Amino acid sequence: MAREAIDYHDAGVFFRDLFEHGCVSGMVGSLIYHTQTKVFFILHYDEIEELRLSLMEEDIMPARPESDLCTFLSWLAFEETARQLVQEILAN
Repeated sequence: MAREAIDYHDAGVFFRDLFEHGCVSGMVGSLIYHTQTKVFFILHYDEIEELRLSLMEEDIMPARPESDLCTFLSWLAFEETARQLVQEILAN
């Protein structure tokens, strides 16, 4: 995530755009293609599954993916991790 934010022209704008448009917009270059999201999903499976279960417990997990499952969960994990990071930074 840090690399994506740094590669963007402004990290603050990166997070604003991510929260407004999401990964589905294609703004996260490393998560555009299904092959990329599948690799990301496999590499981060444990963390993604932990996040998915947490969101289900909080009853905020979207019911149906709008794309293939690996892509959906990879984008969800990236966006939610970014949201948590920004909340943590703002809290300090």
